[in-house]
Amino acid sequence: MAGAPPPVADAGGDAAAEDGGAPGAAEPVGNDFYATEFDGALGNPAPGSAKITLQFSLDGQLADFARNFGTNATPGLNLAGKVITAQARVEAGGAPTVVGKMYVKTGATYSYADGGESQPLVPGTWTTLTYSTPSYYANMAVYDISDVRELGIEILGRGATGVMPTVVHIDSIAY
Repeated sequence: MAGAPPPVADAGGDAAAEDGGAPGAAEPVGNDFYATEFDGALGNPAPGSAKITLQFSLDGQLADFARNFGTNATPGLNLAGKVITAQARVEAGGAPTVVGKMYVKTGATYSYADGGESQPLVPGTWTTLTYSTPSYYANMAVYDISDVRELGIEILGRGATGVMPTVVHIDSIAY
């Protein structure tokens, strides 16, 4: 996570907001649904991770933790033939079930593709999330793994009743 630009967080249909805080910022950045900050004490393999606090209040709420690449004038990342991985961990005490899934958006149209089944996040345990080939894609005609414009992780809360603050850590995104 060190040196990485801030992520874009999307609260599953709520307004997207860019986290303008630098890593190590004292105050979390966010809105009523989520807050993001750097946690220098927890990480995998070494201390340091993105800490996302989600205010899940209904079953099925979704948040995206993402990073954008490329512009209309320049292509995104070429991830052809690469396996993308990330470490994710949920803390105890939040929504009863939390799952994560990696996705990419490719080309100028940001064509969505995901890595398949969501992985359950076990409280207090790091889980490896993986994307290698798409199992779902919005439009295969424009899917282009050699032009990845957004790389992200969907975080889904299940079983929330009332506001249930849920803390998720993301670390070691690699390809």
